[in-house]
Order: sequence, then structure tokens, then C-alpha cells
Amino acid sequence: MNDAINAYTPSPRRVAEEDWARTAAFVREAVRDALPRTRYSARNLLATVSLYVDWCNRVCGEDLDREVIFQPSLIAEWADLGIEGVTKSTAGNYRSRLLRVMEVLNPGAARPRMVALPPSAGVAPYSDDELHQIWVWAYGMANARNSRDAVILVGGCVGAGLTAREVADLRVRDVEIGDKGVVLHVSGARPRLTTLLRSVEEIFVDAATGLDPDAFVFRTGRTRTTKNTTSLFIHKYVPNGLTVSTQRLRATWIVNRASTDLPIKGLMEAMGVQDFSAIARFLKYVPDLDPADLRARLRAESKPIK
Repeated sequence: MNDAINAYTPSPRRVAEEDWARTAAFVREAVRDALPRTRYSARNLLATVSLYVDWCNRVCGEDLDREVIFQPSLIAEWADLGIEGVTKSTAGNYRSRLLRVMEVLNPGAARPRMVALPPSAGVAPYSDDELHQIWVWAYGMANARNSRDAVILVGGCVGAGLTAREVADLRVRDVEIGDKGVVLHVSGARPRLTTLLRSVEEIFVDAATGLDPDAFVFRTGRTRTTKNTTSLFIHKYVPNGLTVSTQRLRATWIVNRASTDLPIKGLMEAMGVQDFSAIARFLKYVPDLDPADLRARLRAESKPIK
């Protein structure tokens, strides 16, 4: 069994070789220590832990430390937002495996604590300058078809809070164009309606024009979506020196929406989540209100109190 663990390597389509080189020793050692006290196979644990640790380290910037990585809030966010292209039941299975690994490797995280600790930081949003560079790349691609798809991918994530898989699954019939804006009918694990930002409406109006209702909006002409539809596009067409992360684009939308007067309940509905922790992890990136503005908002009444 030890030889099998040492020989395990995830598919490069799921974890890039350079990223696996950074996390392999940590993952293998974690599975080796947890395996005897779980009911899962080594293969299942390796497949799940490798994906999760890659996300924690590469996307969230977490150190490869068991007490940092194996935390319930971080596991919950990954299961809810970090896994692309899986059903709710599959995400629940992944979460169960990781929680059992957490109980073995970081038992203190599973017990109530006297002092509440702040949650791990959510994925950081892009700065205005970073986002500008991404738009420059998307609009500036030499191939018109690739540029169209890059703009749709960026616009869907940063303009409507879609995940990469949700952009890939979007069909022309899911784009509802009306006098009061453009509404997207999102399918998949978190079906919902969400409204595009005004600044990206034209992108989707143009993309949907003249196509069959069943056609995919992103990479139109294909017959199906895989878990790698968007990641392969990014890997192939994003140049060295530029990082295009669909999760950070979605995080940018979340933080920007949370910085407005949009009610939290409405934001959660637009995100397709039911657990407030999915938003709480991003609050550190929301700018503080001006004290005078805060007082004015607190003083305002929605209806008279008698």
C-alpha cells in the first residue's frame, strides 16, 4: 500500500504537474497517516485530498500545514464552491472523506473551542489593474473566435458570479434579454436566475444573437461540456505572466456586490448558496464604510416605528 501511495500521481488535467510537485509530499504523507483510521480506500483518499490541497494552496494561498489545511470552514467552502463539474452528492462524498481525514490529522479542529478563530481567507478578488489586464487579454486575442470566448468567460464570472462550469454549461436559451436587463438561467448543481451587470450585457446579447437556442454560448459548436472545458481553454490561450482564475473573477463579483446596498439574502440567492460562510470568507475584502455614511444608513428606517 505504501508503494501505491508513493506512486500516485493525479491526472495533469486535474492537478497541473508543477502544482503537484509542490503538494505531492504533503498529500501522500497525509493519506498515509489517515488511511488506517478511515473506511476509505487509498485511491479515493488520494484523489480527493490531492484536488483539495491543490485548491487550498494554489487558489487560496494556504500554507501546507495540517492545522491550516484541514479546517471545517475551508473544507465546506471547497465542497460548496471550489469543485467544478460534480453533482451535489459527489461533492458531499468528497466533503465526508475530508472531514474524516481532518478528524484524524487535526482533531482539535473538530472540537468546540473556547475562543472563536477567524475563518481562513476566501479567494482574493482581482484589483482594478489586474482585472484591466485580463480584459485587455480577452479583447486583444488575434483569433476572433477565441477572443469572443475569452470575453464570455471573463464576463460570466466577473459580471454574474458564475463558476467556470456554469459558464461552460450556459446555452443560448438560458440568456433572457429584456427591457430591464439580461437574466441568465443557470443550471447545474446550483440552479438559479441571476442578472448580469449592465457593463457586460452587450457581451451576452451579441454572443446569443443568431445562434440556435440549444447552442452553447461559450465555445459554441461543441456537443457536450466536460470538467476541463474552460480550464483547457485558459491553459492553452492565457500567456505566461498573466493569471486568469475563474474563482478569483467570481470572488471579484462577490466582493463588488457585497460592497453595494444589495441585501445579503439577495446576494446569496444570486451566488446559488445557502450557507452564510460562503460570503463571510470574503468580508475582509469589502471596503469599510465611511463612519458618517454608516451612521446615516443605520439611522434610515424602512418603515416608521410606532
